[in-house]
Amino acid sequence: MGFLEIIQLILGTVGITFDDVDTLLSLIVVIVVPLLILEGISLAIKRINKTSSFDFKSLRTLSIIIRAIAICIIFFGVLEVLGISFRSLFVSLGLVTVAVSLAAQDLLSNIMSGIMLYIDRKFEVGDVLEIDGQLGKVTKIGFRYVELFKCNKLTIVPNKLFTTKNFVNYTKTGFYLMYVTIKLPNDDDLDNKLKILSQIIEENEHIVDRNEYRVLIKGMSAFGVEILLKLPLDDALRDDDIVSEILGEFRKSVDFDYGF
Repeated sequence: MGFLEIIQLILGTVGITFDDVDTLLSLIVVIVVPLLILEGISLAIKRINKTSSFDFKSLRTLSIIIRAIAICIIFFGVLEVLGISFRSLFVSLGLVTVAVSLAAQDLLSNIMSGIMLYIDRKFEVGDVLEIDGQLGKVTKIGFRYVELFKCNKLTIVPNKLFTTKNFVNYTKTGFYLMYVTIKLPNDDDLDNKLKILSQIIEENEHIVDRNEYRVLIKGMSAFGVEILLKLPLDDALRDDDIVSEILGEFRKSVDFDYGF
């Protein structure tokens, strides 16, 4: 018994009989091709799981979604080959289809962006990122979102933001540039205060490049002088603590008529 006869026998058990070889071949194509593609995608996902920092649960969810899509393609492909029309059903459910499509738009966008993140590999778990005003350490990379953690605060960033917004990977750049503005009294001792402040910054262990920091006069007013500090820090997650440490030491080293 040949392969085609076996398929005829199997289909005959469920009440489907035909002699058209082309129909048999079409059925084979609509069933086998999606299964082969599904197998290839499954192997790729397993490889990603072994070689990347993507979250395992996200990969598993993606695999389930792809399998469901493959099953749907096979199901409707078989109906089409057998001459069973499903277009009228789609037309009657047109509004539902549109609503589902709109609801799934963000989901698909985030999944596609997640795939692009894997291909580009611009960051990984453990890197410190800043995007759209959010700063934190990457604790999870999923196919829908990335988790950033800083100071007991967990931020969920949708993957599509990484393809539509600029972001900075401070782990790759090697330092985090922080700008701080303070006010000092406009008195005769201003130059000496600035000299002391510069020395404290230069001697701080968290300043990465001693040649990159700046102490600049930003403006002057009746209330004093605005000083802009440009600080290249080695730890973006402790920026507030480091600045507090520098200013605290500066305050102890200098006498002020009023606070800054």
